[in-house]
Amino acid sequence: MLLRRTGQVRQFWSWVNFVFNRVDHSRVAAVGPDRAAAEWVLRLGGSVKFTDMEYWNTDYNRLPSGGVKLEQIDGSGMSITSNGLEHLGIEGLACLRVLKLSRCKYLYDDGLVHLSQVEDTLRELDLSHCPGITHKALAYLSILGSLQKLDLTDTPGIRDRDHKLNELNIQLPQCKITA
Repeated sequence: MLLRRTGQVRQFWSWVNFVFNRVDHSRVAAVGPDRAAAEWVLRLGGSVKFTDMEYWNTDYNRLPSGGVKLEQIDGSGMSITSNGLEHLGIEGLACLRVLKLSRCKYLYDDGLVHLSQVEDTLRELDLSHCPGITHKALAYLSILGSLQKLDLTDTPGIRDRDHKLNELNIQLPQCKITA
């Protein structure tokens, strides 16, 4: 009975993660990509920072109404999933500079494809302690030409680590990679 119940609980939380990470395209159309992405992060318990604002916002009710651009996201330790990163792949999210996704255990390589939309603006990316990140993710990361800081500490899925990270260093010479 206990095993059956544990499986049901696990299935329930998988469903919750899926729903909370799903992109609502009608909401994006109504409020814009910056606000929609901020709502997603705050719904999961993270924090966001907008351009021209000095404080980090952790309160959904304190989100600015319009005209501001999302500059930084801290989703560390949150239940961010690969399909949730589609929020960052929405056209119009043009000012995102910092993305912290450390300790996101539901994040996998395939979600990083959505970062191509912010490849010109993203300066810092933290994927440390994400067990689902493997050497396959490096292909997605190599297109982030504006990246200046990348943290891949404790990502055990990256095989042939030294060789793969050296290749990434060649592709992103301006980027300081911590591994």
